[in-house]
Amino acid sequence: MITTFPESLEEIAVTPIPPEEETRDLDPGMGRRMLIVALEALLNDPDSSIQEVADLLGLDGKLRDKALLWANSPLFRRRRDEVEDLATAVRILGLRRVGWLCREMAVAA
Repeated sequence: MITTFPESLEEIAVTPIPPEEETRDLDPGMGRRMLIVALEALLNDPDSSIQEVADLLGLDGKLRDKALLWANSPLFRRRRDEVEDLATAVRILGLRRVGWLCREMAVAA
């Protein structure tokens, strides 16, 4: 089981999350948990940008899909066009709701 955390956000951003087949001997949720910790740190940083949050959110397929699902729900979608860009989804949802999404996925992991 991996028990170390990355030294910086950049280390997480450049390290892709391995596919499920390659992580059979590892704790299945550890990669997502580290990503969620990094996202929470980025969301709490006042100097972070929406694009940085979207880039980090895009590293995990389930987080990305959930954010796009929320952004395309009738509650948030204002136009008839479907939101396909993650940065646009983060803008629509707002950073607070992206934080809620991260915490929801952390509990589920």
